[in-house]
Amino acid sequence: MGRYIVRRFLWMLVVLFAVSVITFVLMRMVPGGPFNTERDVPAPIIANMERRYNLDAPLWEQYVDYMRGIAIPVITPPGWRRTVIEDYLINIEIPGAEPGVGLRWMNFGPSLVRRSQTVTSIISDSLPVSVKLGTAALIVGVAIGLPLGILAALRRNTFWDYAGMSIAIIGVSVPAIILWPVMKYILGVNMGLLPEAGWGTCAHVSL
Repeated sequence: MGRYIVRRFLWMLVVLFAVSVITFVLMRMVPGGPFNTERDVPAPIIANMERRYNLDAPLWEQYVDYMRGIAIPVITPPGWRRTVIEDYLINIEIPGAEPGVGLRWMNFGPSLVRRSQTVTSIISDSLPVSVKLGTAALIVGVAIGLPLGILAALRRNTFWDYAGMSIAIIGVSVPAIILWPVMKYILGVNMGLLPEAGWGTCAHVSL
C-alpha cells in the first residue's frame, strides 16, 4: 500500500511538471504579449517592461525562475514586506525572530494584467470561495452518487441500475456552463427557492 501511494505521488509530480511545461510553452507561442495594447507603445518602453519582468531572458531561464518561485521555500530577511514582485501564498513567521523573518513559499509573481496586484493575491481572494464550492460539490456528489452506486450494484439490470447510470451520464455529459443557467432559471427565477445571484449563505452555495 505504501509503495502504491508513493508511486502515485511521484506520477502526480511528473504530470504536474509536464502540464506546467506545456502550458508555459503554449502561452509563449501565442501571438502578442502582455504589454501590447491598441495604442502604439514605443519599442524602448516595451523592452524596459520586459526586462523588469525578466521576459527578455531565454525561455528556459524564465521557466526555471517561475518554478523556483513556486516550488522552493525561502527565509526572508528582517524588515521584509510584501511587494508586487515578492508575494507568497504561504507565510509562516518564525517565533522569536525579528519582524519580517519567516518561511515564505509559493510566489506566483506579479500579475501582468492587474498591475497593482500579484497572482498570489488574486489566488488568495478566490481560494476560499473555490474551497467552499469544491467541498459542497464533493458532499453532494458523495451523498447522491454513493447510494445510487450501491443501489445499482445490488439491483443490476433493473430500473434502479439504468436510472443511476442515466443520472451519472447526464451529470458527466452536460457542461456546468449550461446546467447552471438552467438550474438558476428553474430554482431561482421560476420557483424562487434559491437566490439568483450573490454570495455568502448556504443558499448561494447550494445553487
